[in-house]
Amino acid sequence: SSLYLVERVTGYMWVQVPLRGQIKFKTMYNKRKVIATTSTIPSRMDNLHFSIKSILGQSIKPDEIVVALPSHSMREEKDYEIHEEIKAMSDSGVITLLHSEEDHGPATKLFPVLKREMEAGLSKDKESIIITFDDDKHYQKNAFENLLSSGAIECGAVACRKGSRIYLASEDHPFYTAKNDGILERIYNGGDEESLTRVDCLYGTSAVAYRASYFDQDVFDYSSVDEAFPEVSAFFVDDIYLSGYLGVKGKTIVVCPFEKTAFQEKAPSNVTDGNTVNNAINPVSDVSKKTPNLSKDVINYFSKVFHNKV
Repeated sequence: SSLYLVERVTGYMWVQVPLRGQIKFKTMYNKRKVIATTSTIPSRMDNLHFSIKSILGQSIKPDEIVVALPSHSMREEKDYEIHEEIKAMSDSGVITLLHSEEDHGPATKLFPVLKREMEAGLSKDKESIIITFDDDKHYQKNAFENLLSSGAIECGAVACRKGSRIYLASEDHPFYTAKNDGILERIYNGGDEESLTRVDCLYGTSAVAYRASYFDQDVFDYSSVDEAFPEVSAFFVDDIYLSGYLGVKGKTIVVCPFEKTAFQEKAPSNVTDGNTVNNAINPVSDVSKKTPNLSKDVINYFSKVFHNKV
């Protein structure tokens, strides 16, 4: 086919890219270290390797895969025992086992690596791209390419493949109910979008790309900024906390558009990736059932960020 040249601004530079067939833009991730990071709970340790293997099969492979673990799980109240396959991956250099001084809840998949990269002190044009992934998903092989090829991360945005906009309805609005407390959500799946779409809340399950400069030290202890911060609730709902925090810091969160795979075409609406057997092991859901206001507490706290009206 014919060779064409196009120019695209990424926020830091202009790039001229030869195109053949399908359009793929080269962004600056080629000059940055790409770190994929996750965490887990003790009951899910035995099946963690399934998610890691899907990351090893990505069309854009990360430079490092990190499994961040505390010594003791607060959620399950037990110590960690490293599964043989995870230990073998660590011993052979396939993954990095990174010790976390404390259990940050689901945010443990991000915080230990984020701390390490913040301490590295790299400039904004050289800092790593941190991609978080969940311990119960089998990611489509182009998942990381979906995040990186859009150029969003180079423009200073948080890139995800699925997210939502939060709408707050007043008590006199017909959509308001005692159950929803006026909190409504519209979900956006990148497979259904034609362009980058701004959202309020990222969905960590779809994999999310960040850079360390998006955060300040207060992300690790936001109650030090404001005593009214619902710290206990935020521990369990990291997606909402991180989304609200990034909004306060003026960062834009975008859902990246992508062409659906055969699996995604057949999957239910809003599904981006398949589940591993870990999906059936979720004691955190019991906590959510007993305390249904966890999400509402954090959304209401960040209501100035989640300011869409209906």
